[in-house]
Amino acid sequence: MLIDPLADIVTLLQPAARFSKLVECAGSWRIERAATGEPFYCAILEGSCRITFDGNQRFTLQAGDFVSCSCDAGSGQRQP
Repeated sequence: MLIDPLADIVTLLQPAARFSKLVECAGSWRIERAATGEPFYCAILEGSCRITFDGNQRFTLQAGDFVSCSCDAGSGQRQP
């Protein structure tokens, strides 16, 4: 049996969403998230995008990627 440490951590954190939304975008787009004190997570179902935290770190996400941020950072996403 293979051990997946990341899956174990996510299971221990027991993430839950008080609300959720499905966002479908094409062309140039951007989402900004205000600091709420709540954890943030998302899954990329199709396509790709870039995500930044407080304008510093930039990551390119592809379909199948999962992001979890327990910090109180604002974030933005854009099409690559």
